[in-house]
Amino acid sequence: MSKKTNRAKTVIPYARRAVEDEYVQEQVRNAVARLSDVYARVSRQKVDAAEDRKLYRSLRSAAVSIRKAAGAIEEPPPKQKRRGRKVLLSGLTLAGIAVIAKRRTRGDSELPLQAPSTANNGGEPSGGEPTLRQTPAETSA
Repeated sequence: MSKKTNRAKTVIPYARRAVEDEYVQEQVRNAVARLSDVYARVSRQKVDAAEDRKLYRSLRSAAVSIRKAAGAIEEPPPKQKRRGRKVLLSGLTLAGIAVIAKRRTRGDSELPLQAPSTANNGGEPSGGEPTLRQTPAETSA
């Protein structure tokens, strides 16, 4: 294929989006209307165009519309793959498996449900629940 054919094929998706997308068409219509206002204002007036605020406002509006239309026609950037989450999740999974395997080899297959209380308030754990105390008679028997 020749270079002209390749160039024509690369333009086809952009042209299709420009024709089918109503937002792009609206922005182009707005830009054309503003540019025609600018042309009419310049051709009517003998005033210096550098000092005309309405002229600048119309030009700025046309430029913004053209920029929005071009941005809508361009292809969106490809989404980045989020590999970090998968790597982190698999690493945490492997670490958990390693901890469980190590505890089983040591014989600590049962995990404690609650950590023991460090502050002993008269024999009651920090949760406020009373504990069963053994009397001296029960311990000797």
